[in-house]
Amino acid sequence: MGRWSLGLHVLGSSLGGGFTGLILGLLGSLFRALVPSSSDLLVAAFLIVLSYGVVVDLGIPHIPRMDSGRQTTGNWLCSIGTKGALFGWGIDLGNSFTTRLPYHVVAALPAYCFLLAGPLSGAAVLGLYGLARSLIVTATILAAPAHHADTCRAIAGQHEVLRGLVAGAGLAAVILFLAR
Repeated sequence: MGRWSLGLHVLGSSLGGGFTGLILGLLGSLFRALVPSSSDLLVAAFLIVLSYGVVVDLGIPHIPRMDSGRQTTGNWLCSIGTKGALFGWGIDLGNSFTTRLPYHVVAALPAYCFLLAGPLSGAAVLGLYGLARSLIVTATILAAPAHHADTCRAIAGQHEVLRGLVAGAGLAAVILFLAR
């Protein structure tokens, strides 16, 4: 697998996130136009989703997880080839909610795009999320040995550390959002 193919994954993830953020921002702006007094309700909903993600990612027991467990389909490799599959997997991962949530704080990103109520702002937020997620996957693939199982083990080995960092960043976001 060449770097060009991985670039298609990064592009797909950025586009998938950007398009989803654009739609959510547009829907948020339409909602605000139809229900002008909804601002406090939207902020409260966002903080609830973000706080839930922090609690789950911190590993507090007996908190139900909001996760479909769905992974991107492996069939794409056979049906549309390596490059098409990498691009499609990028789109699927970048939009932030059609696949398994690696970290539950991520669930707040679509809610935040809706709260922003601006298509371009939403596109920027989820587009950057898609870019960041795909760059992490790409860096892990390039750093791991050539065997797929070794790559999966390398990703899984960092999961708990990364989940703690993401939960901490989410907690900081809650505090900063409330402090404004």
